[in-house]
Amino acid sequence: RMGRKAVLVVLLAGCACLLYGQRVTAGSAEKSGSSSSAGPPSALYNCINDGFDQQLTTYRDFAYQKPVRMKLHKAWWSRKSPAVKVTIVTGLNPSRVNQLESQCTSYKGPISAAVYVVLPNADKAAVLTAEHKQILQEAEQKVGDFHKRMEAADNCQLDILLLYETVLDEVMEVMFPINTMRNYALLQARTPLVAMVDVDLIVSNALLQWLLDKKNYDQLREMTRGKT
Repeated sequence: RMGRKAVLVVLLAGCACLLYGQRVTAGSAEKSGSSSSAGPPSALYNCINDGFDQQLTTYRDFAYQKPVRMKLHKAWWSRKSPAVKVTIVTGLNPSRVNQLESQCTSYKGPISAAVYVVLPNADKAAVLTAEHKQILQEAEQKVGDFHKRMEAADNCQLDILLLYETVLDEVMEVMFPINTMRNYALLQARTPLVAMVDVDLIVSNALLQWLLDKKNYDQLREMTRGKT
């Protein structure tokens, strides 16, 4: 589902104030060295879910590059102060949490992850069924327990979004919207700099050590200043 690029415009246009607020918070934390937040703000939920249209996504929607219909079910934010001011953003489904753990172990900096849950609906009814609610409950339990473990470990500072989409056509059940999930993860990044890295990749320790050098970080900030 690489073609649904319109969602970036929708997200950034609809959430510009939130992004600005987060960058201000990140900038303040950068100066003070303190943690940016103890948890996701209600503004994040409102930003993503405002105007949510509970309709079934079809293959036709994908083919015509219509905006996605995802809803933020749950979010977890790290209470730990960022070790470096560069956030890795990534997308995944619940079955790839183990790969996210490997990435979190390799990179002791902030990671923003968006987890995608697909809910098939053959009944053509745009409502959450008991089965859907069970799937979401299991995903929430799995991701929540995982986040708790990462918070207790000396690993990354992990922020997670758990989003779902109800789909009609069977083919949509196996199509992962990678660009869309990266964009959602980008939306909640709380540092001035970000890097998009697939969840099945780990970060070399040499890169981490390079980023920890203030001179290198300042050089990156200067090179990217004024760019979006």
